Amino acid sequence: MSLFGSASSGAGFTYIGYGEDPQGFIWFLNWWPFAWAHHLSLFHTRYVAAPAGMNLAWRTSIPALGFIAAPFTAMFGALSTYNWLMRLAPGLAGMGMFWAARELTGRTIPALVAGLIFGFSSYEMGQSLGHLNLNFTIAVPLLLWASLRSLRLRWPSAGLALAIGVLLAFQLCVSQEIAASAVLMAALSLGLIYRQQPEARAALRRLAPGLLGGLLVGGALASPLLIEMLFGGGGGSTSIAAPSASSTDLLNFIIPTPVTLPFGHMARGIAGTFRSNFSEEAGYLGLPLILLLAGIYLTTDDPEIRLPLTMALGAAVLSLGPVIHVAGHGVFPAPWQLVSWMPIVHDMLPQRFMIYADLMVALAVAAWLAKPVAGPIAPLRYALVAGALAFCIPNPAVVGHWSDVKLPRIFTASADHAALRGRTVLILPFQGNHIGEQYAAGMRFRMAAEGYLGGGIARPFSEWPLIMPLYNGEYGKIPRREFGVFLARYDVADILVETSQIRNPGAILSLVNGAGWHLDARVGSVEIFGPPAQPPSPSAVARETAAYLHARALATLARRERLNVCAIRRFERRWHVKLGPVWWLYRRSFTLPLKIGTISCNPAKAARM
Repeated sequence: MSLFGSASSGAGFTYIGYGEDPQGFIWFLNWWPFAWAHHLSLFHTRYVAAPAGMNLAWRTSIPALGFIAAPFTAMFGALSTYNWLMRLAPGLAGMGMFWAARELTGRTIPALVAGLIFGFSSYEMGQSLGHLNLNFTIAVPLLLWASLRSLRLRWPSAGLALAIGVLLAFQLCVSQEIAASAVLMAALSLGLIYRQQPEARAALRRLAPGLLGGLLVGGALASPLLIEMLFGGGGGSTSIAAPSASSTDLLNFIIPTPVTLPFGHMARGIAGTFRSNFSEEAGYLGLPLILLLAGIYLTTDDPEIRLPLTMALGAAVLSLGPVIHVAGHGVFPAPWQLVSWMPIVHDMLPQRFMIYADLMVALAVAAWLAKPVAGPIAPLRYALVAGALAFCIPNPAVVGHWSDVKLPRIFTASADHAALRGRTVLILPFQGNHIGEQYAAGMRFRMAAEGYLGGGIARPFSEWPLIMPLYNGEYGKIPRREFGVFLARYDVADILVETSQIRNPGAILSLVNGAGWHLDARVGSVEIFGPPAQPPSPSAVARETAAYLHARALATLARRERLNVCAIRRFERRWHVKLGPVWWLYRRSFTLPLKIGTISCNPAKAARM
């Protein structure tokens, strides 16, 4: 835990990690006991994206951690609970890996090495920059441990089903994505073992009822979450990052990011070309470790070593995504395209499959170290592993970063935020620390249209023409009348303008004043605006809302049509062909808001079809 250092002594809102993502997890840790105590719907909240609200089942809501940690949250607050969970997560993941490796090898020291490899892998350290749902992964190696222990002790199928079910339900309620990918990787691994090791098929047949039963038990235990996901409505326009932009760069396997201490900052220029961010670029193993693993694979026929290495290679290949990238440039298609069509899989981010590569590398290294050898070879093996892992030491200055966010006084002083009790407010600028501010204010107000809890901007707000200019701070592009109707439509009682967070306060104040809102009070750096004396009539609001949403829908259709038409034209130019049948089918398959001949494709106007 010393890797994370300690918080600064300032009076701010201080947490482990970077950016706004940690504030969402702090909010969620607070939400579960808060909602339970106030008899609110657990999976749907109107404290954000008011008045429509948001379905939390489709967000990174970590209900398992929220309920397990509820006593600590009640005593110390969600902020402290979050910081301690982030500190504990890598160590717990390593401990789970230790148990799994010791179950396989029966040896303690090799299992400790496996725990260090997994607990301090590039994946775990990267996710420690602020993704509690993705770095709290103790259940992943424990699923492996339960399977191995069941084989050794010949557990009854019911016992294995219960163990797998509890672990899987826990993982589902921490991260649905990791739970789903764990099931997928387990299926692929079992299929590989069944195919390559005929002598293991009897053992696999003994495991099968317990594993399948575990899926049923896990689904039953996590049924409240699953039912809400399936039948509770999306509650928001969840945005899933594009797989091609969330894939491991081929160079990342040997080029570290600043998350790694040796050469991490020296290689920052190359790492900066990778398409994702440093918290997600989890491919780094280091050239020494890769060479060592290759040598191990080529010099042994032990299936306990070769099979995990084969699985690690498979997971690493899947992490490359649909297109192999080298220094950010797409080179050629990758195997992810073969599985990306599958339900659930198409919503996974490929680079996160590196967790399974790290898991299997740790298992293979432990099995290799535990293999009996004579003479001085055993110490030499440990020396080789230690030398390779020396290139993978995490950087405490990056991984142990604490963010100290200074929140405006209105959200931290009870005498100031009492005036906001129960009111629906819009906080500007639209992007900011609003989730943390709401938590710090004791959940005393609701936020209209905003509140970042992962995913995209919630519907119906995302369907307004003004939403992207508002999100991007382009206030001059927002019609004042539309802004006024927007505020009236969603019953905004106050606008809070954080002037210290705005580079050009004049533009935003002009928009607010132009919509008829007036300054009511000023608390520190926050100006509070009240509604106009004569707001738009309900009939006008309803009529104009429909018009604005219709205009945005047409614009969206036109943009999509332009993308489709230009893609077909690029194909024709690239291959010097005319796709008459494609154009005929396209015209008859879609309701087109634009005439194809009027569409111009940049940089030069394309010829009319």
